[in-house]
Amino acid sequence: MNPGFLGLIHKAGRIALGRSSLDLALDKGAVRLIITAEDLSPRFKDDIKRKAESSGISIIEWLTKKQWGKIFGRDSVGVFGILDKKVAGKVLEGVHANG
Repeated sequence: MNPGFLGLIHKAGRIALGRSSLDLALDKGAVRLIITAEDLSPRFKDDIKRKAESSGISIIEWLTKKQWGKIFGRDSVGVFGILDKKVAGKVLEGVHANG
């Protein structure tokens, strides 16, 4: 699956990009899927995993902070949440299909 389409989803306002935005969206119950960068610090990753588990939200590791940064037009992005249920489902399908 090509992750580049998530840049368009972000422009449409359907992604909570970064820790602060993700935390706000989690508080509102708006997050459908959390994606962390593969090179995110273990402590931060554990914190995000705990939040995801307590909220019943799926979480996946995919790409690096630098790769996500390029997709979203930033230096780096370590974590973000997908707010759209359909998009979250498509991402999960695509990631699981590609192993």
